[in-house]
Amino acid sequence: MTCAAENHDYDAPEFKAMVEALLRAIKSEDKNLRAAAGAALVYDEHSTVFFEHLHEIVPALISSFDTDLLIDRRNRGGPAECVMIVIWLHLDACVGERFSYYELENQWSKQPQPTWDPALEKRQAWRKFVTDKRSDHNALRAYWEAWWKEHANLSAVEIGVLMIERSLRILAANTMPDHETYSMAAEWCLQKWAGPGVAVGDWAKWWEGNKQSYRGPVKRQR
Repeated sequence: MTCAAENHDYDAPEFKAMVEALLRAIKSEDKNLRAAAGAALVYDEHSTVFFEHLHEIVPALISSFDTDLLIDRRNRGGPAECVMIVIWLHLDACVGERFSYYELENQWSKQPQPTWDPALEKRQAWRKFVTDKRSDHNALRAYWEAWWKEHANLSAVEIGVLMIERSLRILAANTMPDHETYSMAAEWCLQKWAGPGVAVGDWAKWWEGNKQSYRGPVKRQR
């Protein structure tokens, strides 16, 4: 369980105990445990735990993102959640001047794709992907590590300002390849950092009126 059952449960002792346990787990020497706990801490779109513990969570995600861990989600018919992708998406939303994972994904789409045996079990196929793309993953890690090292001394609010303004620039740049994909990523990033109550498409106007008073996202209303 990584989400509150009800909106008011975010202040419940049980939810706080779960968050504390996950925060301990992201300090583990076991990369897969760090990855699973880090993904759980950012998975709930209604929670602001990622913002409140940004300086603990981001390094854990960067250090463990190249995992081949898959998590079975109920009623999905088997392994359905690639933890690595969950981490990639959230790091792109929290780190960097650009969407570096999406850029890499676009490069992959233009390259010949490996032919996998249709009978290859999903876990094996995912492990093969992680191994085959190791050099790309190392470059991605190096970029995120360098950005975080330069900006880790900033507060969560200051990082939020950078991420919001970066996403607004991406939304305004209609000339980049696959702009629709980048725009969707930018919209999602803005929703994550802004909190509820901002209509899609009104981001620039909202930011003009709220930049000076921005203190981070607030808890979502379900």
